[in-house]
Amino acid sequence: MALSVHAVVNTVLAMASATLSTVVFDQVFNDGVNDVFDTCNGLLGGLVAVTAGCAFMSNWAALVVGVISSIVTKKSAEFMLYMKIDDPLDAFSVHGANGILATLYVGLAARPDLIEQHYAFDYHPKGHWGLFYSGSSGSLILIQLQGVLAVSVFVAVAMSTWILLMTSLSAALRSSRAKKKEDNDAPSTRAVAAGTEVAGATGLLGMVRSNLRMSSEAELVGADYVHHGGSAFELTKAQIKMHNEMRNAQDRLARRGKVKAERKASVKANGSRVAAGESKAEEAKGMQTGGAFTVPVRKTSPGTTPTDTPSTGRSRENSSESLSSTGTGSSTATGTAAATTTGTKVAAAIARTHSGTVVVDPDQEVYDVE
Repeated sequence: MALSVHAVVNTVLAMASATLSTVVFDQVFNDGVNDVFDTCNGLLGGLVAVTAGCAFMSNWAALVVGVISSIVTKKSAEFMLYMKIDDPLDAFSVHGANGILATLYVGLAARPDLIEQHYAFDYHPKGHWGLFYSGSSGSLILIQLQGVLAVSVFVAVAMSTWILLMTSLSAALRSSRAKKKEDNDAPSTRAVAAGTEVAGATGLLGMVRSNLRMSSEAELVGADYVHHGGSAFELTKAQIKMHNEMRNAQDRLARRGKVKAERKASVKANGSRVAAGESKAEEAKGMQTGGAFTVPVRKTSPGTTPTDTPSTGRSRENSSESLSSTGTGSSTATGTAAATTTGTKVAAAIARTHSGTVVVDPDQEVYDVE
């Protein structure tokens, strides 16, 4: 009875530490965005990671394995995306990776006085407990490692055989259907169909890829509609509209971030080119130029009053004018006059920009969902 209560307490501790660690991980490394889906996966990962040894480890060890499981869940999910393996629910990250962690963690954190209560303790060799405790012979971690390898090999062989069998049957079925339609298809249609095959789909691996993958269009529509005749869930018009609005809003936010990043990169690139051009002109003509001038920038946002704030440096308009003036000027006076004229043009351009005719900052754009 005491061992059962101890197992329950450890399970709750690992779940709590895994959930908290996932939230903190998102706060630090995900720009403060806490994804509910990832948090739930972190919770489940903690439960999986503590399952194998929940009755035979200390409370502190349960807290530690929960923290480790949150990192394992995150990094294994990123690895699956990097390998372009379709796992939308992160099933391997939650159950596979954390299952391996749970199995091996027993060989590290199994407490001697608790492992003695195991029903097969009399058959265990001497020092058969976790490596974290003195006197361990290491036999427990070796057995746990053997178990992980045995299950991994069995699953790899069994699933590879099953996948090859299913893809072979699928390829044979598609080939028979294609032969029936070949005589009725026009040559142009056959050319288009040939061009839609998976790139590099040759040999055995190519056959597997071509029969397991679906086109991007079919994936967007949904496998339920394309291959199974309809959705598994009945959606109302309001739900469909809400989904479409959310997707549109996400696309607009992505475009806004892309535009902002491109403009920052463009400003940096232009600034470096201007600095290089000015240094060459000074060396050739012996000109002595001053530092960057200060111009008032009127920052506005929807529904607020413009305010003047000083901004040092050169804008893109000033950069282009500086290149033309330094490249064609023949004397110090000409360069100084050109710089003064350029400053006037920059101030006028800024005033026109913020007068409502042009919006240069994507953060100022206001998107309304229809």
